Amino acid sequence: MDDPNSEENIIKQKSDKKLECVFLKVGEKAKIRIIKTGIQDDTNIEVIDGLKPGDVVIVGPYNTVSKDLNSGDKVKVSSDNKTDNSK
Repeated sequence: MDDPNSEENIIKQKSDKKLECVFLKVGEKAKIRIIKTGIQDDTNIEVIDGLKPGDVVIVGPYNTVSKDLNSGDKVKVSSDNKTDNSK
């Protein structure tokens, strides 16, 4: 039986409201997480609540992450990740 207090069900119940959320990689699956954001510009958004150290946030093209990805979908880490961690 689904937990009515799970983040997935809260998001479904509030589908008419805009919620800030991200997808996390939990095991081999995507899981949605509600977050709270702070300041932002054209390329960066400050996350002030909802994430913990060690959480793996799923990133990708806008349409893929915002429209095609669903909580529970199987995901894998791409080996051609070009993240610049030098900053």
